[in-house]
Amino acid sequence: MSLYKMKAKFTASALNYHATAAANTLKYDGLSKTATGISQNANLTINGDMATEAGSGFSTPQRVAITSSGNNSGIKFKITGTSDGSKALVEEVTGGNAATVFSTGAFKTITEIKVINGNTTGNVSVGVASILEESSYSAAQAITYTVTADDIPAGIDPLVLNLTSPGVTAVFDYGTANQATSREFLVDDDKISVSANTVNGALTLVGSTTASFSSPHNITVTSGGNDSSKYFWIVGTDANNQAQTVKLQGSNASTATTAETFKTVSSITVKDGNGGSASNAATTGTVKAGVTDEDKAVTVTVFAAQDSTKESNPHNVTISHAIYQNDQAAQAYIGEIANISIPIQDRNLPVGADSTVQTAKNTKYTFKASDFGYSDPDGVALNKIKIMTLEAAGDLEINNVDLAISGSPNNEIALADISKLTFMPATDAGGSGYGNFTFKVFDGLDWSASANTMKVNVGDSVQTTIKYFAQNTSGTAADQPIKSATVGMKDSGGNAVYAGAYTTNTSGVVDFTGVTDGNYTMTFSVTDTVGDSAINISDVGTALDMAVGLISSPTTDQKVAADTNGDGTINITDVGAILDMAVNLQDTGAGVLRNAAVSDQFATKTVAVQAGNDLTLDAFLIGDLDGSYANIIATG
Repeated sequence: MSLYKMKAKFTASALNYHATAAANTLKYDGLSKTATGISQNANLTINGDMATEAGSGFSTPQRVAITSSGNNSGIKFKITGTSDGSKALVEEVTGGNAATVFSTGAFKTITEIKVINGNTTGNVSVGVASILEESSYSAAQAITYTVTADDIPAGIDPLVLNLTSPGVTAVFDYGTANQATSREFLVDDDKISVSANTVNGALTLVGSTTASFSSPHNITVTSGGNDSSKYFWIVGTDANNQAQTVKLQGSNASTATTAETFKTVSSITVKDGNGGSASNAATTGTVKAGVTDEDKAVTVTVFAAQDSTKESNPHNVTISHAIYQNDQAAQAYIGEIANISIPIQDRNLPVGADSTVQTAKNTKYTFKASDFGYSDPDGVALNKIKIMTLEAAGDLEINNVDLAISGSPNNEIALADISKLTFMPATDAGGSGYGNFTFKVFDGLDWSASANTMKVNVGDSVQTTIKYFAQNTSGTAADQPIKSATVGMKDSGGNAVYAGAYTTNTSGVVDFTGVTDGNYTMTFSVTDTVGDSAINISDVGTALDMAVGLISSPTTDQKVAADTNGDGTINITDVGAILDMAVNLQDTGAGVLRNAAVSDQFATKTVAVQAGNDLTLDAFLIGDLDGSYANIIATG
């Protein structure tokens, strides 16, 4: 029978939004309360949990979705609001027949949604239209719809539905092994087994081998007689390519169909029951097995990956559907399924930063917005912060009330209230990291992906990051942190300061807790093996060129590393010392630290320590002029 005389019918359902979708996005029924039979000139009631968003404005303009369970294809809904919080925006949207329709404009605020002609039928609800971009798939930020085919002519070559969706991901059967942008639809009663008269035991498969399919299909068993007391044990693999056995009860001169789909079928055996002791049985007449996709709804899942587009530009993407047969577009199905428009809300997460604040003993610290290191790819201002874990010690309060993570929800603090957030150390208590807590930042649409740490130092504590500076700027290891290195300190009189506690952590950070204000010389040491590996003939050559003036303008960093005896000059003595280090005649491992903010570290050899200040120090291994030290230890 010609495809043109009888053809399948393909239909796509309305878009379905996940029930746990986040407020401000995807809540297609979240902006208004669901109502039935709304009268002409009546307003929809704004939903309580969205009233604030509707009244004060969405974080970014949003298109509006109007969803009808009945036929409202002639009903107009008038949406009144603004496009930017001040510029009026009014739009009339015509409802759909058991479908969701969208506004053309994006609203920043919404003050009224009114039915302006006739009365609605069925449930009507209004909400935000867009799905939110995610860095990876999230059910709560995805849209699904189903595609169903009926009246598929039996025995024709498979009809293949292809999805095209630039800008989003749209796939059949998301999360299964056969997830794909193409799907076969087929009815073929003779696809799996040879039609035969009375069969006792196993059916003979077509080609006497395992049947494999491009898409998973439901299995049919057609009986010529009464096989309703028999079971057909179907063995194969499911949509996830996992082994499965389905025990399908037979029919009386009809066709039985599995509820499960199969990707392969390796055997079908007639049994006298579906229990473990069932024995092979005989059919009462002819029997054959095939496949069917008739009236089987197949799910399409749509979600959007994050990109660099600004959040202030929500946009639409189009999913198109093309039906092919024998690798060619099937002309009879052009436009069979209309394109589907999916609104996307672009998403760029805000970022907080690990921060350190300093307060004196017995002194309350008042936080400010800049303490939280906020930034946003779209330039959107900080909206609020959320305290994720409470202070390690001391007393963190908001408006003189203790913060609570659970119970009283005062851990979310609006920008205007950050100045009410304070920290008070216990009497005479102090130290580095005394009152640490963690936080996230919010840009009005999203929270930062991960929590950051607020480090609260109390008393005489100074935090510094120590990095190794690779003098060879063509190298790849410049400015890497020095990890797990012990720092030596001497005061202006050459007296050693207790250094047992002063060791960098795995991020190159060290706290000089208890060090009194003053100027110090600072050193660090490495093993002789590391020094021998770092200092080589290349370093000797560079030092020699500096000493004889062939390098007429050495950098300050080169001079610091070349000055082996610390006398403020680079001469043949330094060259000889570096040569001895390179050929292992002299033990190596002496390193010095300099304040990275000082313009001339060669001349300024001391580091000023002052309570409450942060430092960034550069580390130099004496004799290592080409920066190979960074490759050896900085990444360890």
